[in-house]
Amino acid sequence: MLTDPAPYRTDDIRADPRFRWWPDAHPEMGSFLGVPIVSAGRVVGAFYLTDKEGAPAFDDADQHVIELLAAHAAVAIENARLHERAP
Repeated sequence: MLTDPAPYRTDDIRADPRFRWWPDAHPEMGSFLGVPIVSAGRVVGAFYLTDKEGAPAFDDADQHVIELLAAHAAVAIENARLHERAP
């Protein structure tokens, strides 16, 4: 997820072989939405949501909202980096 700039959404994360590394104490997860935070062409973080309340899975509207949040986070991260470099 932190290497791919594309969002990932699934009704059941347990069915994806890429997500078999959870530690024993990790809570069980079902539905999943992962949206990367991309700044200056690089993935610098991600939002991970799991087990949507009130519905069996995340939908297009959920993804759109989190993509907007990720875009705002990317701007804030870039602004913080520019501020650090300013004299």
